[in-house]
Amino acid sequence: MLGTVQAPPIQYAASARGQIAYQEFGAGPAVVIVPPLAQHIEMMWEQPAFWRPLQRLASGFRLVLFDKLGTGLSDPAPQPANRDERVEELRAVLDATRIERAWLLGLSEGGIIALAAASGVLAERVEGLLLQSTFSGNGALSRAAAYGAVPERARYRAFFDEVVQRWGSDGTVILRDFAPSLRSIPAMLRWIPRYERAAASPAMIGALMKSGFGLDATELLARVSQRALVVHLSGDRVVPASFGKMLAALLPNARFVELEGEDHFSWVSPRVDEIIDQLFAFVGTSGDGQRVQTVWSPWSALTPSERRVVGLVQRGLSNARIAETLRISARTVENHLARAYSKLGVRSRTELALLAWV
Repeated sequence: MLGTVQAPPIQYAASARGQIAYQEFGAGPAVVIVPPLAQHIEMMWEQPAFWRPLQRLASGFRLVLFDKLGTGLSDPAPQPANRDERVEELRAVLDATRIERAWLLGLSEGGIIALAAASGVLAERVEGLLLQSTFSGNGALSRAAAYGAVPERARYRAFFDEVVQRWGSDGTVILRDFAPSLRSIPAMLRWIPRYERAAASPAMIGALMKSGFGLDATELLARVSQRALVVHLSGDRVVPASFGKMLAALLPNARFVELEGEDHFSWVSPRVDEIIDQLFAFVGTSGDGQRVQTVWSPWSALTPSERRVVGLVQRGLSNARIAETLRISARTVENHLARAYSKLGVRSRTELALLAWV
């Protein structure tokens, strides 16, 4: 990891179907992140690619994260939830945090729930929508074709069947299709399968995927009166940009922003600082949190002393020779290396030697 950070405390919101885990932190306009298919809000704080964007957002927003029922730290779901039940989970979180009005930041599948909330029973509590890498649901598959390429329905379902089959294994498709940029961070190859297993069991991810195909808010789009910002990466191959263009065209008060990139999990994209800039500007706030660039240039996280030691390791020098060259103790060399291993996500001198400077 690139350093460590203290995770916000886990709290629970009571709903009719179970207890919902959430975190609340930051200051500014309230923003509730409506989650994607599955996540684990506590484990997110183990990896800088996840927590650095959250920290920067929290420098300008009062941020709320939650695990929907059946995922992460929330209670198991006795049966797949429908759209209205997911909206009720959101209501429970708003009630527990005593937030009367909030911006909803819908990620992937979470965008469907955010749209349903804004157009229905929670409309008075929704200040506006921030829709990121998302779509309006199953009903968009045919209509989005007017705005660009869309997957053929049978192929799309086969792709998500593969997601379920490989979930939580070393063969997971997350780094191939959902977040290809994370492949540049060596530690992710080991961490992502563990994160998936914690976010949802194999049976639960299958049930979530099945229920997800039944969620739809397409017929509600004309009823969404709040301002909406729709952000999409141009090369997203899980939810293509045509879905975002369709949302912006059919929502009465929406702005569309398309950025280059191929990650569906755009929070872990190298473009995340630009995305956060767009969110701050649209809401009309600002944050002074550290920009996220250090995740994508991990060498910048090293101190000058750590850089010198790592450079000599990559030239093949032993610890004793490095200590002699830099006129420091062997113990100091070991300490510098241990910190560099953690920041760069490597486990040995061999992995360090193979890691290219960027």
